Amino acid sequence: MGQGGNRTRIPAVDVDGTGQPMEYANISAVTTKVVGGVECYTVTAYFYIDETSGARELWFLEKDGLRKIPTNASLINSEMGYYKGHCVSSMGNHFYPITTTTECSSLYPWFILYEGENVMGFGFQGLGTVTSSSERVWWETIPPATTSSAIPSDGPVCLALATVSYGITSVHIWLVDEPQNITCSS
Repeated sequence: MGQGGNRTRIPAVDVDGTGQPMEYANISAVTTKVVGGVECYTVTAYFYIDETSGARELWFLEKDGLRKIPTNASLINSEMGYYKGHCVSSMGNHFYPITTTTECSSLYPWFILYEGENVMGFGFQGLGTVTSSSERVWWETIPPATTSSAIPSDGPVCLALATVSYGITSVHIWLVDEPQNITCSS
């Protein structure tokens, strides 16, 4: 697979002024850019996969530089403050930087996907519903009625309430060739 990057963007108009509590413009991992004449909130990730060993490296672009993400599940909590959320077959264990005291205005939009101790991918998740391009649907829109399976069970009350009112938009980026083979074994 080699090296690569991913820039995810959402039109600001899709989430600003809707009442949802995330303040995208004030979150450290989010930058504001005008793309095709549309003001967008963007998040950027870079990754490297060694072709021989399969070792992976992952970085998220922050407003003040790059943030290296541990690719071992045992280190993601101690070094980054990410906590294990739910597991979904064909996606893996979701880790989020969310606790019961996290403010919904500053929810960090990146989550990490692991199978066992190994990073399998990462993704963006935010409150609200956003539009995709006319050529391709990029977003996984999780309707308000089913959001309880898409958020950490020990997240803040404001998150549970906001997902019911506004829904969640998500996208997954895989660092493996066959994510459908990822399991939820411990």
